[in-house]
Amino acid sequence: MHDDSKLKNHRVLLIAMFAAAILFVPLASTRVVASNELLRNGFAQRDHLTEIESDRVREAREIVRRIDVYIVIVERRMLALSDPQAATSRQVVRDAERWGELQTGTPLELLTDMARTLDEAITNIEDAATRPGAVPEQGRRALQKLSEASTRFLVRLTPMRTNFSEESPEREQLERTVERAQEIIAAANRTGQSASD
Repeated sequence: MHDDSKLKNHRVLLIAMFAAAILFVPLASTRVVASNELLRNGFAQRDHLTEIESDRVREAREIVRRIDVYIVIVERRMLALSDPQAATSRQVVRDAERWGELQTGTPLELLTDMARTLDEAITNIEDAATRPGAVPEQGRRALQKLSEASTRFLVRLTPMRTNFSEESPEREQLERTVERAQEIIAAANRTGQSASD
């Protein structure tokens, strides 16, 4: 009888291992393909936020203030992308104590930083809205601020399309960033309409 229970436990363990292999091998291979793509494009090791920027995000506990931080981060990447000499500008030098040195990089890295920062801002708004005790008005204000900033971002990003060939990784990231900004604006418009109904 004791051997039967060991055999049964062994079978359950084998079934669990087989199920795990079936479920996780495709997922793992997808991650390998994705990480190979990142390595090929040369930005696998780069974090989209600097250490100081991450500190500013953590310090901004209220969602509206946190969105202000994300907006500044995207604006700083846009400045670095559009003006290679911006790191020495008076304003950037004054802001260095609070924000650190202006993040530099290739156009692909800066565009990727912007798209990932917008993604993170969207996730933060969604998370804040689903927390117990969430204040819906704060979420709407945060989304509205991000939408207004996204409108400004689009004005600057859209003309950059001519800077990159259609098939380039830079153009792909630019389009991703433009798409994120458009999604934010559309979400704010939907939220504004539902609030007025």
